[in-house]
Amino acid sequence: MSGSFHKADSVASASRPLESNQSNVPRDNPIEPAWVSSNVESVMARHAGLGGALAGKSVVIKGELNGSEQSGRAEVHSMGFVKRRHEMRRGIVLGALVAVGVLSLTMAAYEQQGGVQQPAPKVVTVDKIKDNLFVLKGGGGNTAVFVGTNGVVVVDTKLAGWGQPILTKIQELTPKPVTTIINTHSHGDHMSGNVEFPASVEIVAHEKTKTNVEAWPPVYGSTTVFPNVVKESGGKGVPTKTFKDKVTLGSGSDRVDLFYFGRGHTGGDAWVVFPSLHVLHTGDMFPNRGLLVIDKNAGGSGVEFPETLRKAANGLKDIDTIITGHAPATMTMADLRTWADYTRDFVNAVREAKRAGKSVDDVVASWKVPEKYTGYGTPQASFMKTAATVIFEEVK
Repeated sequence: MSGSFHKADSVASASRPLESNQSNVPRDNPIEPAWVSSNVESVMARHAGLGGALAGKSVVIKGELNGSEQSGRAEVHSMGFVKRRHEMRRGIVLGALVAVGVLSLTMAAYEQQGGVQQPAPKVVTVDKIKDNLFVLKGGGGNTAVFVGTNGVVVVDTKLAGWGQPILTKIQELTPKPVTTIINTHSHGDHMSGNVEFPASVEIVAHEKTKTNVEAWPPVYGSTTVFPNVVKESGGKGVPTKTFKDKVTLGSGSDRVDLFYFGRGHTGGDAWVVFPSLHVLHTGDMFPNRGLLVIDKNAGGSGVEFPETLRKAANGLKDIDTIITGHAPATMTMADLRTWADYTRDFVNAVREAKRAGKSVDDVVASWKVPEKYTGYGTPQASFMKTAATVIFEEVK
């Protein structure tokens, strides 16, 4: 989720203390996408669009550690990484990396040009997956760009204000027009850019996603509120074509299949397959190697999440590459199955805790990531509490 921007010095300030145990902060949180970590080399501030908005800038991050004020300078790299430049004072672990946006951080990033403050440009970076399939990063979820025979299919359009940067980057990749947008789900970091595309572009999504986009409920458990771009634009950006279980767009090498396997992250998560390329886009049903995010306000379900993942893992065939909702690198079906097992183990642990008479706070205090899940950092306490609360409410 994004921090808030102010026309001020480039300073990020934490509204509550930084975690003293640096390893207990998630690496790739898809809903609150910034954290402090001492066991990775770089982290993405993608949801807030900070990687693009602050590219090449040096920022100061302030907070508390063990009761004393800490500060340090971080450099935002053009690829969307925020990396600590100088050792933070009084106890921050050497080599710790800071991503900006979590803990209600506020950030300003404005260039001084002739005495007039100018907003920094939104920078979209490109990963080539296949000759005609690309992933655009920065400003929200991973955007897939599929160049077909006569036009371009775009999967997810990022945060508000990032639709035009996406279009500009596509024009650098191909002269072909965008004909179709596919929204994997209704969250503002995946579909807000819809409103900036031409009215002629067809927008395809699950029927529940259309309902959610029209209602625009807040994301459960999140303090960040996505601006209602649909309302602000006079009704633009709403899906124009919906499906229930499966729909196929195009044919031959241009074919794109959309599947719905059940509730999970929301109640309308679409799985997007490019059969000719053996590539799958999961949206936030598989956001990264981190704790599941359950938005019950949008119809999501913690109890049903693992079963939905199992159905997808078993039902989708001939997939070599997975584009996730937010991870910086592509993954495989083996990674999806591991994520499904991880999710199942967490849900079962919460279920058993409730049946044993324990509380959500007990779960937060005691649950640890099983050692077999390498690369999965321990979730932030508030993040885990939100997921556990949803599951507690569902378990009878």
